[in-house]
Amino acid sequence: PAWYFILSYLQSSNKSYLWTAFVCCGIIGLVHTIVFLFLIIGVVLLIFSHLLLDFKKSLLPVLNIALAGIAAGFLSVIPVLGGFLMGRSFHSASVEFLNNELKINFPIISLFDQISLAGILLFFIVSLFLGKSKKDFIVPLFLFLLLIVSFGMHMTLGPLTSKAVLSARSGVLWGILSPLGFGLGWYGITRIIPNFRKKMILEIIIFSIVISYAVFTIKPVPAEPYKMEYDSVVEQYLRISEEFRPTEWIIVSNEEGYSLAMGKGYHMMLGDFIKDYSPEDVHLSRRISGKVEMLTTPDIFIFKEKKMLQVKITGAENALDIIYNRRAREYSALDIWLEKYRIKHKNMTVYYEDQNIQVFQIHQPKTKKALFEELWEGR
Repeated sequence: PAWYFILSYLQSSNKSYLWTAFVCCGIIGLVHTIVFLFLIIGVVLLIFSHLLLDFKKSLLPVLNIALAGIAAGFLSVIPVLGGFLMGRSFHSASVEFLNNELKINFPIISLFDQISLAGILLFFIVSLFLGKSKKDFIVPLFLFLLLIVSFGMHMTLGPLTSKAVLSARSGVLWGILSPLGFGLGWYGITRIIPNFRKKMILEIIIFSIVISYAVFTIKPVPAEPYKMEYDSVVEQYLRISEEFRPTEWIIVSNEEGYSLAMGKGYHMMLGDFIKDYSPEDVHLSRRISGKVEMLTTPDIFIFKEKKMLQVKITGAENALDIIYNRRAREYSALDIWLEKYRIKHKNMTVYYEDQNIQVFQIHQPKTKKALFEELWEGR
């Protein structure tokens, strides 16, 4: 939608489109940084297309778009600045994945990639020769550049930079845009054929061939969800959220648990928990800047994988090895931590266990003083 509103503003100079585009860009920047970068790439290509073919009329609108983009970028980093002001740092696991480097193979160009590229090339050539003016060629040029750049990013970013995060995310934009190549290619074919009846006949023939090919060569298979954790982990989260009051429990697990726990409970990274909390303390607590901070949550649920679930990224099969190696070390340290805790305390039980995971529950009842402060002082 942001690209559409920016295009509409460039074509009409109506500032209502500019404000709408600014809101779209700001929200996307707040929600997802990588998608925001994809958005900026498209905006740059759209501006380039307009400046190349209609420089004089596009100059002032482009300046306004640039200012709106800078403002949206600043808006998107406000949460980061707020975190720094509060003394927080970036999520350690995210930074680790961001800096992870490894050998990445070039992706294989599939048949669908080839058809999509052929489609956008045909659309570009037809628009070039059948366009009546330069303005008519702005949108085709933008779409051609957008698909070519997204395909180039998909093919080269991971292998050339050796960054696992770029390998895992660079194909997202191409995956979204590649079907557009099919539609644009078909549009190019229909523009070549002037007779409407001939278009209808050709459409029936082509789609019959495509459907027949799909039926006889692409065997239907059950959908396989892309899972980052076991079903039983999610099931136990649902059970915990139903059995315990909101904000009265905390999940100690790996990165995936963050999105599960937020909203009703709390989440803590397993590595941080092992590092900050001693199993030998009478009450779980950590020291921050010389001060003791008690873990006041009544119920702590520690998730441990008995058999680690590992996923592979196509073209970068070893991209997550650094994360899985860290988890293996943390699970070994957790075994030692749990054993020490059992010796000193009697308030830990096994909340759930199956062939893949174990969930340990530590119950720390709130003291009368804590309940009084919570009730009367809002702590």
